[in-house]
Amino acid sequence: MEDKYKIMIYALLGIIFIYVIYLILNYTYSEKYNDNIYNSFKRSLNYINKKVRKGVFTYYTPDKKIIDWVLTILKDYNCEVYIHPKIYYGHPDLEFNYSHTMGDYIILSNSDYNLLKRYYNDDNDNVIYSVGLTIIHESLHVHQRFNYEKYKRLYKMWGYVFVPKIYNFNHILKTKRQNPDANDNDILWYSGGKYYFINCFFDKDNPDSSVTRLAYPIIKDSRNNYKYNNETPIFLNRLPNYHNFFGEVHNNYTPNEICAEYNEKLYMDCVSQQMTFNSPAYEIFKNWYKTNVF
Repeated sequence: MEDKYKIMIYALLGIIFIYVIYLILNYTYSEKYNDNIYNSFKRSLNYINKKVRKGVFTYYTPDKKIIDWVLTILKDYNCEVYIHPKIYYGHPDLEFNYSHTMGDYIILSNSDYNLLKRYYNDDNDNVIYSVGLTIIHESLHVHQRFNYEKYKRLYKMWGYVFVPKIYNFNHILKTKRQNPDANDNDILWYSGGKYYFINCFFDKDNPDSSVTRLAYPIIKDSRNNYKYNNETPIFLNRLPNYHNFFGEVHNNYTPNEICAEYNEKLYMDCVSQQMTFNSPAYEIFKNWYKTNVF
């Protein structure tokens, strides 16, 4: 009877061991090929950000010939602009089908990758004006991620302040869109004696993929604490000093996004051999870029 129990125990332990090995192998495979670079980001998503996403974090390896083709065209202009070579593409439901970065990879949206394939099939070098510029934009996000202290110095020249905490603000951060390209809950813009927290926000009552760009007024009290006093936020397009300083920039809601769009503009200045854009912040960016990116 005792031997019978031993056999049963050994058999059960053997099954458990095999199952554990299976989980490890399966986990390693899925981590390597599907979910690994998104793990930390997925865990960080708050409720409203989980709700508006569809729970898809799948990305794919593109055709190497297509990626090599577009990178060659982008680099043929010999512009001194950072271009990152590691590129995947995403599931249609991944990150609202926006191109973005994760880890040290650019992840083109499914629609951008399909457009890239059409340019490739037509051997059309006008790709630089569409998906090519997206790659230029996303390239700088990767560079930001691994050289952030350098970028913080630039952002401070633009008037941004990095703060340890904003009091009475957690309920507002719950509606902020969590951007995979940056963690930016600690940045304020200072102008005209006032501080603003600027970003994209979901409607907490009717969350969907659309967002509103808002500037929340923040005060600095006598103890040098930064605090939100429940003032009504300002629509970002109604903050003239912001637009006058940065210029008409589409991705204008964080310094990381402004900087990445400036990377596009720097590239187009080179391609066209003329100044295509100008603003006080862009001039600061260009001077900083020469010694901090290359």
